[in-house]
Amino acid sequence: MVLTDDNAELVRALVISHRRDGVHRLRISEAYHSGRELPFRRLDHRLGCTHGHCRNDALGFIALGPGMIERATREGFSAQLLGPYGRIGIHAPAELFRDMTTRSSQSDTP
Repeated sequence: MVLTDDNAELVRALVISHRRDGVHRLRISEAYHSGRELPFRRLDHRLGCTHGHCRNDALGFIALGPGMIERATREGFSAQLLGPYGRIGIHAPAELFRDMTTRSSQSDTP
Protein backbone atom coordinates (compact mmCIF):
# COMPACT_ATOMS: atom_id res chain seq x y z
CA MET A 1 0.00 0.00 0.00
CA VAL A 2 1.21 3.45 -0.90
CA LEU A 3 -0.04 7.00 -0.97
CA THR A 4 -0.01 8.37 -4.51
CA ASP A 5 -1.03 11.52 -6.31
CA ASP A 6 -3.96 10.80 -8.63
CA ASN A 7 -5.21 13.96 -10.39
CA ALA A 8 -3.79 16.23 -7.67
CA GLU A 9 -5.49 14.24 -4.90
CA LEU A 10 -3.66 11.95 -2.50
CA VAL A 11 -5.14 8.45 -2.53
CA ARG A 12 -4.17 5.11 -1.05
CA ALA A 13 -3.31 2.50 -3.62
CA LEU A 14 -2.46 -1.18 -3.82
CA VAL A 15 0.69 -1.64 -5.91
CA ILE A 16 0.57 -4.59 -8.29
CA SER A 17 3.96 -6.15 -8.96
CA HIS A 18 5.44 -9.41 -10.14
CA ARG A 19 8.74 -11.22 -9.85
CA ARG A 20 10.53 -11.19 -13.20
CA ASP A 21 11.99 -14.45 -14.42
CA GLY A 22 14.22 -12.86 -17.08
CA VAL A 23 12.06 -14.13 -19.95
CA HIS A 24 8.42 -13.16 -19.44
CA ARG A 25 7.01 -9.72 -18.76
CA LEU A 26 3.52 -9.46 -17.39
CA ARG A 27 1.34 -6.72 -18.89
CA ILE A 28 -1.88 -5.66 -17.22
CA SER A 29 -4.34 -3.22 -18.74
CA GLU A 30 -7.45 -3.46 -16.51
CA ALA A 31 -8.59 -4.65 -13.09
CA TYR A 32 -12.07 -5.79 -11.97
CA HIS A 33 -13.83 -6.74 -8.75
CA SER A 34 -17.23 -8.47 -8.87
CA GLY A 35 -17.69 -7.41 -12.50
CA ARG A 36 -16.96 -3.74 -11.76
CA GLU A 37 -13.93 -2.04 -13.30
CA LEU A 38 -11.43 -0.75 -10.74
CA PRO A 39 -9.33 2.44 -11.08
CA PHE A 40 -6.16 0.70 -12.30
CA ARG A 41 -3.24 2.83 -13.51
CA ARG A 42 -0.47 1.12 -15.44
CA LEU A 43 3.12 2.14 -14.77
CA ASP A 44 5.08 2.33 -17.99
CA HIS A 45 8.35 3.07 -16.21
CA ARG A 46 10.32 1.10 -13.68
CA LEU A 47 10.23 2.11 -10.05
CA GLY A 48 13.53 0.37 -9.37
CA CYS A 49 13.75 -2.23 -6.66
CA THR A 50 10.60 -2.82 -4.64
CA HIS A 51 10.67 -4.52 -1.26
CA GLY A 52 14.45 -4.93 -1.49
CA HIS A 53 14.30 -7.37 -4.41
CA CYS A 54 15.56 -6.05 -7.72
CA ARG A 55 13.70 -8.78 -9.59
CA ASN A 56 10.31 -7.39 -8.50
CA ASP A 57 8.72 -5.14 -11.09
CA ALA A 58 5.81 -2.80 -10.28
CA LEU A 59 3.17 -3.04 -13.02
CA GLY A 60 0.68 -0.47 -11.79
CA PHE A 61 -1.64 0.34 -8.94
CA ILE A 62 -5.29 0.21 -8.00
CA ALA A 63 -6.51 3.39 -6.32
CA LEU A 64 -8.68 2.55 -3.29
CA GLY A 65 -11.37 4.79 -1.89
CA PRO A 66 -12.20 4.91 1.83
CA GLY A 67 -15.10 2.45 1.46
CA MET A 68 -12.91 -0.06 -0.37
CA ILE A 69 -10.22 0.18 2.30
CA GLU A 70 -12.75 -0.23 5.12
CA ARG A 71 -14.14 -3.38 3.49
CA ALA A 72 -10.64 -4.68 2.75
CA THR A 73 -9.67 -4.38 6.44
CA ARG A 74 -12.42 -6.91 7.20
CA GLU A 75 -12.39 -9.19 4.15
CA GLY A 76 -9.14 -8.60 2.29
CA PHE A 77 -9.14 -7.44 -1.31
CA SER A 78 -9.64 -9.62 -4.39
CA ALA A 79 -9.52 -8.60 -8.03
CA GLN A 80 -9.13 -9.95 -11.52
CA LEU A 81 -6.32 -8.43 -13.59
CA LEU A 82 -6.66 -8.49 -17.37
CA GLY A 83 -3.97 -8.34 -19.99
CA PRO A 84 -3.10 -9.79 -23.40
CA TYR A 85 -2.47 -13.24 -21.87
CA GLY A 86 -5.78 -13.53 -20.08
CA ARG A 87 -7.10 -13.10 -16.57
CA ILE A 88 -5.13 -13.34 -13.31
CA GLY A 89 -6.83 -13.51 -9.92
CA ILE A 90 -5.14 -11.73 -7.02
CA HIS A 91 -5.90 -11.47 -3.30
CA ALA A 92 -4.38 -9.21 -0.64
CA PRO A 93 -5.16 -10.33 2.94
CA ALA A 94 -7.10 -8.17 5.40
CA GLU A 95 -4.00 -7.95 7.65
CA LEU A 96 -2.22 -5.87 4.99
CA PHE A 97 -4.96 -3.25 5.12
CA ARG A 98 -5.27 -3.33 8.91
CA ASP A 99 -1.52 -2.74 9.24
CA MET A 100 -1.73 0.12 6.75
CA THR A 101 -4.65 1.85 8.50
CA THR A 102 -2.98 1.39 11.91
CA ARG A 103 0.28 2.94 10.70
CA SER A 104 -1.58 5.74 8.95
CA SER A 105 -3.57 6.67 12.06
CA GLN A 106 -0.38 6.62 14.18
CA SER A 107 1.40 8.97 11.77
CA ASP A 108 -1.61 11.34 11.77
CA THR A 109 -1.35 11.96 15.51
CA PRO A 110 1.13 14.63 16.70
